[in-house]
Amino acid sequence: MSSSKFATVMLQFVPASFVVGAGMELFMLNTGFYDVALRKEAERRAEAEEEYQARRARIEARRRARLSNNGSSPSGGGGRGE
Repeated sequence: MSSSKFATVMLQFVPASFVVGAGMELFMLNTGFYDVALRKEAERRAEAEEEYQARRARIEARRRARLSNNGSSPSGGGGRGE
């Protein structure tokens, strides 16, 4: 008996949820929500890429400095504790 009650509730709930979801999607399409979301996501990704490139440049500069310091040192120990 409870499974038929569950089926009855689901037969009312599923179509109502579909209609609400479709209405929300139409609203977002008509208001330009996706255009704004796309632009903001592109800006976030561009900013993250700039930060990544800056961090990468700092790492490369440190690596080059370390290599040039190690190359001039006769022991090649990297200057730690020597």
